Amino acid sequence: VVAVVLKLRQFMRQRYELWRIVLGGVLANVAAVGKRLLIVVPSQTHGTLLPYPPGTYSPTWVEYGIIFGLFGLGTLMYMVFSKIFPIIELPEEGVEG
Repeated sequence: VVAVVLKLRQFMRQRYELWRIVLGGVLANVAAVGKRLLIVVPSQTHGTLLPYPPGTYSPTWVEYGIIFGLFGLGTLMYMVFSKIFPIIELPEEGVEG
């Protein structure tokens, strides 16, 4: 709610300040993580909410491979994107000046 109020206030005044934009983004991310923690953690720490007996879990090599593959795919996509749309401005070729 605070993040939305900060953004709405800036929009209504037509005056944007960087620190308010950053604060709103950080608050929205903290709220999203907090909501996920409220959903996931109680169901995994208190065994009464799940119909399964308590046990242990260790990922297999396939799951590790999927994670490393996703990191590799993300890196590849970033490299292709930065090749098509350069991050820094490049001088134009063939222009004499």
